[in-house]
Amino acid sequence: DVCRLAWIGADWQRKRGDFAIAVAQALVERGRQVHLTMVGQAPPHGTPLPPFVEHVGFLPRRSPEGEATLRRLLERTHLLLLPSRAEAFDIVVAEAAAHAVPTVACDAGGLSSAVLDGRTGLLLPADASPEEHAAAVGALLDDQDRYRALATAARDDHLTRLNWRSSCELLLSRLARAC
Repeated sequence: DVCRLAWIGADWQRKRGDFAIAVAQALVERGRQVHLTMVGQAPPHGTPLPPFVEHVGFLPRRSPEGEATLRRLLERTHLLLLPSRAEAFDIVVAEAAAHAVPTVACDAGGLSSAVLDGRTGLLLPADASPEEHAAAVGALLDDQDRYRALATAARDDHLTRLNWRSSCELLLSRLARAC
């Protein structure tokens, strides 16, 4: 019954941690039970967090403990929020997809090459409001078949495209053709 969201970012401003909280708040105002787990940079000093938000700080991804903590977090997450202002290709999309977690992101920079809109997640216009994000999340959660299809496709995308082996094979293939 609780919608579990995750936000993962090392740059609060660019990755818009405040926006992710506003999306969760809009969902709460729509009557949803929400839990937003924030990983990475803390909000600016003195910023109060609502009771439905948990900040766990940075996770040491190169340690077994940090990796296990991130895995446990993603295993219980329904959606990854990625409302970044600018992004190249965010590896966290691949990490979420590995756990069948679709991403809801702003269509900024290279995110459209990581999140396949309507197939592995949702891309909203960069100027979409938190309320528009909440409406998209709410509609997705209300349609369990659509949510399951996105989650399954996200996992499949990880297995076929969003992993180091596939990326290296693609790179080697293109280099071989170029030579």
